Amino acid sequence: MFQTPYKRREITSERYLGNAIAYIHLNPVTAALADRPEDWPHSSYAELVGESETVIPREKIFDWFGGKDSFIDFHRDFQAYRDTASDF
Repeated sequence: MFQTPYKRREITSERYLGNAIAYIHLNPVTAALADRPEDWPHSSYAELVGESETVIPREKIFDWFGGKDSFIDFHRDFQAYRDTASDF
């Protein structure tokens, strides 16, 4: 994971952090490994948007995005942008 072609970047803004979270959650969809981010079993996305008990501080994360619906909308909008952008 820490060898080429992987790169690391410092998260320097809240906007970049949000984009990085969505990017990671949506990678399985982009790679055609899952139809939806919640279908990928190796991601925290399903656990975050689900109702089961979790150790992930979901309310803290949702608050940062402006609520659960905003978290889901952010991912949907990011995917729509990524689907139309030529640099992804």
